[in-house]
Amino acid sequence: MNSPYHPLKWVMARFWRNFGHEYGPVYRSGQMGPVRLVLTYVLLRPGFMIALNQNHSSYKERFEAWFMRKTIGRSYDEYNLSADGPPDKVLVNQIVMNIETCSEFNFKCIVHCAGGRDRTGGVLGMWLMRHNHLSLKEWLEQSAIHRIPAQGWIEAVIGECIGWS
Repeated sequence: MNSPYHPLKWVMARFWRNFGHEYGPVYRSGQMGPVRLVLTYVLLRPGFMIALNQNHSSYKERFEAWFMRKTIGRSYDEYNLSADGPPDKVLVNQIVMNIETCSEFNFKCIVHCAGGRDRTGGVLGMWLMRHNHLSLKEWLEQSAIHRIPAQGWIEAVIGECIGWS
């Protein structure tokens, strides 16, 4: 997979938990916290952030929402999803449509959950399958870099690959 080189990518990969470049303007990450969030904005200048939380809102998530919306005037969406899966298909379809909109307009987007593994990997896997950016084999190889998502998310991605919508 060809991805544009980011001069500080090696710093970001070491400093951010499960940070990575997915495809086009879409990035993945674990929960960033205040310092990492500000550094991410300074280094990457994302225009949109999608937080995949598990039915609770910590101080980090509240700060993140305040920082993205109020301080820098960027879009921020929060969705409640279980880390174990299986995901709510309607909710995942809405998230995938938001990611695709960012991709179509080359609008930098960060998708993250607490660890950057299960929910983030699953949702991005479904987006990549749906829009033919990666095959299932390529997605599994790429997911191994960030740790393979939970079984429920893998099943959902495979379902996406064979055609549930």
